[in-house]
Amino acid sequence: MMSRNPNLQCSRDGHDQSPITGVCSNSQCQSNKAFCVACKVEFHKGHEGELVYFQNYPQWIANCLKPYQEFTTFQDTVLQTSNKLNEVLSQANYLKNQDISAMSLTQLEQYTKGLLSLKSSEAQLSSAINKVKNDLSTLLLVLKPMSGQQGGGQQQQQIIQTQALQQNQSSQQLKQGQPQNVAPTQLNLTFSDKNKISPNIKIEKGGKQASGIGFFICDFVIPKDRDSIFSFKYNSGFSIALGLCYKDRTIEQNYSNKLQKTGHEFYLITSASMSYSHSDEQVNNKSQKFKISPPDVVTLRIRANQKQLTWIVNKEEVLTMTIDLSKELQPFIDICGVVDIIDG
Repeated sequence: MMSRNPNLQCSRDGHDQSPITGVCSNSQCQSNKAFCVACKVEFHKGHEGELVYFQNYPQWIANCLKPYQEFTTFQDTVLQTSNKLNEVLSQANYLKNQDISAMSLTQLEQYTKGLLSLKSSEAQLSSAINKVKNDLSTLLLVLKPMSGQQGGGQQQQQIIQTQALQQNQSSQQLKQGQPQNVAPTQLNLTFSDKNKISPNIKIEKGGKQASGIGFFICDFVIPKDRDSIFSFKYNSGFSIALGLCYKDRTIEQNYSNKLQKTGHEFYLITSASMSYSHSDEQVNNKSQKFKISPPDVVTLRIRANQKQLTWIVNKEEVLTMTIDLSKELQPFIDICGVVDIIDG
């Protein structure tokens, strides 16, 4: 049972700062959602049955959000579909950019077979996409205003989360008798054509924005002698994976197929709620509780002395991994959409 917050008092004139006892669930009601005894009589007459008292609030919340938990399965299907389509488009772009005049006979044979494979599947793929295109457009029209409503309160939510995080850190430092930590170094990252792996990635805004389908390494080595921090804004798209990878690693187009076992030289989280660790089996290839979706801001904080990498989504810490800093690490990102680097 949820107890009433004694700090919540009605601010309306003539209501004598009466305690707030619940909220109104009538979507047509133009009055404030939170109500006191006087509000109930003055503003909520006629729909008293839709007033939710605090003792019933947890169950009401659960009923409101239950359908959205079931949508997760559909979201996972969409993400898997997007990833598979990404692989097909990457293959098409790879074939498009090959120089056939420099091919050997064997290479020409394989190249032609690849083209024929894509050609034979094109009609079936086009038909399948056309069948769902209108439905997806309708779904997008429904989702846009909903995500806008969420974004309207996002700034306030981030302020609350930041304050709670700061209070928790201060409390821990007082308990341990330790001085406050030195602020981590803000890394000045850029995207560059030199380090993009996929040809269908477009880099704009002076290297601060990347869009398209594919993956790339940011042009910066993570410091080993001090804490550091950097942030991305996931503007739009279907999927994102971001974290660190070792500088000297050669990244193949099908790198994701090798993440099931440790030793793959990545530290990543994905918008499909998966985590991957090069060195820790406990978090590698595991499903997590966090969610990443546009327009989330994802911050990566590296504690060099503790050898830890923490992901923070909209000011909330969602996962911390132990990392091996014996070799040089660089930021890595894989997108199907648009992402910005946020400075400071």
